[in-house]
Amino acid sequence: MPARRSHRCQDLDVHAVAAECDVRRLATGLAGRVSKTYEVLLLPSGWRFPVGPDTPVLRAAKAAGLRLPSSCRNGSCRACLCKMASGTVTYRIEWPGVASDEQADGWVLPCVAHAESDLVLLVPQAERLAPAEPAVRQQLTGARR
Repeated sequence: MPARRSHRCQDLDVHAVAAECDVRRLATGLAGRVSKTYEVLLLPSGWRFPVGPDTPVLRAAKAAGLRLPSSCRNGSCRACLCKMASGTVTYRIEWPGVASDEQADGWVLPCVAHAESDLVLLVPQAERLAPAEPAVRQQLTGARR
C-alpha cells in the first residue's frame, strides 16, 4: 500500500513539474533564437553579412567589416535611414525615429532594427572598413630624462 502524501508534498510535486516544463520551454525558445541567423544583402554593392535576431543590423554590418551611414545609434538622428527592398525587421525601442507610414513604405533604421528574416537593403553609401594595421612592437632604447 503506497504511503499517503500530504497536500503540501503534492503541491510541491505539481510546482516542480510546472517549473521543469517552463525551463524546457524557455531553453527550446532560446535555442531557436540563438541558432537562427539571417543574411543581409546590401545593394548596389552586393555585399552580404550575417545578422542574428538579437543584434541590430548596423552592429552586424560593422562586425562584418562594413560601414553604413550612422551617427546616434539609438534611432533618433535618422542618419542611417535606408530603404528595405525585402524582408522584415522589428524595433525593440518604443519610438524609433521612423514614422509608421515610412515603415510601411519600406524605410528602416539599421541602428535599431532587428532582422526577423533575410533582408535586402538599399544603402549606396555603404563602405568596406579598411583592415586594421597590425600593432608594431618597438624596442625602447634608453630612458629619457
